[in-house]
Amino acid sequence: MMVDGFITSLFVDKKVSEEEIKVVKQRLIYRHIGWLYAHRSQFLVPTPWEHASQGGHVGRTAKIYQEKFGVGMIDDDVTRYSLLVLS
Repeated sequence: MMVDGFITSLFVDKKVSEEEIKVVKQRLIYRHIGWLYAHRSQFLVPTPWEHASQGGHVGRTAKIYQEKFGVGMIDDDVTRYSLLVLS
């Protein structure tokens, strides 16, 4: 909806075809989806302060986050494939 609202030929000097606008919209959406997957992969990589192996409050909190939200769990198909492709 936002892409449809922002990418138009309404305020251009030179006429742009609907097909060109469609290509730009599709490319923008695909880039955004790619950015979201990259962002997701970064969130799934455990940081030094989130490890459940640590003792005390930090370890308990990290374990709860892993169970509830999957934070720090990088053992899924999409992330595993991404790590293989990027390395």
